Parts: sequence; C-alpha cells; structure tokens
Amino acid sequence: MSEEEVQSTFVVLYRGSTVATARIVAMSADRALTAYVARMILREDSESPSRDPVLRAKRSGQRAALRVIVDEGRPDRVES
Repeated sequence: MSEEEVQSTFVVLYRGSTVATARIVAMSADRALTAYVARMILREDSESPSRDPVLRAKRSGQRAALRVIVDEGRPDRVES
C-alpha cells in the first residue's frame, strides 16, 4: 500500500436462530480466505440490476471494494 492507512480485512462466521441472537463461531484475517470469500460473493451476485440509481451506485461501490480484497489476497502480491 502506498501512503494509505493499512486496513484490516477479516471474515466472521456467526450462528444463531436469529441475527439478534447469533454468536461468533469463527473469525479469520487470513488474506487467502478473505479473498476467497470476496470472490464467492462477487460470483453469487447474480441479481438483476436495480432501476434505482442510488442502489446501483451502492452496489457498484461494494463490488469495487470486493475486487480490491480479492486483489490483496493474490499470492503474488508483494507487500511494501
């Protein structure tokens, strides 16, 4: 990363009968795993595009962020 602040990326697995009662089962900051999860989310994103320009912009930003995480998890990426 250039002069940008280093950011943490991690995935968390929750389990519970509802979102409100769910508890953390596992958490990982492994770059390969976070990149894999980001790739899977990008792959499953097969919803039809929204007609709402705000929602389209939000979705576009989310996809761009996921692509950065995938790129950061590449084994050939050199840390500076």
